[in-house]
Amino acid sequence: RKKSKPVENILTSQQNDLLSALKKKRSELSHQHKVKQYMIAPNQTLELIAKTKPQTICALQEISGMGHWRTKSYGEDFLQVIRSWGN
Repeated sequence: RKKSKPVENILTSQQNDLLSALKKKRSELSHQHKVKQYMIAPNQTLELIAKTKPQTICALQEISGMGHWRTKSYGEDFLQVIRSWGN
C-alpha cells in the first residue's frame, strides 16, 4: 500500500502544470547534454521550483538540489520556463 504524500508536498493544479513544463524542459536538456534527467535536476527539486517560482538566478540557487553548478548550467533555462508561465 502506497503512503500518501504529506500535505505540504501536494501541488495545486497550476503548480502541477508548471511542474510538467519544467520536466519537459529537463527532458530536452537531458537529450541535448546527453546526461540522465536526474543529473539536470531531481523530481523533488523541480517540485520545489514549481511551488516557489523563483524569478532570479540567486533565488533559484537557494532551492534545495540546485546549487551553483546546476544553476550555472541550467538555471536560465528553468527561469525561462517560469517566466513564460507567468505568475
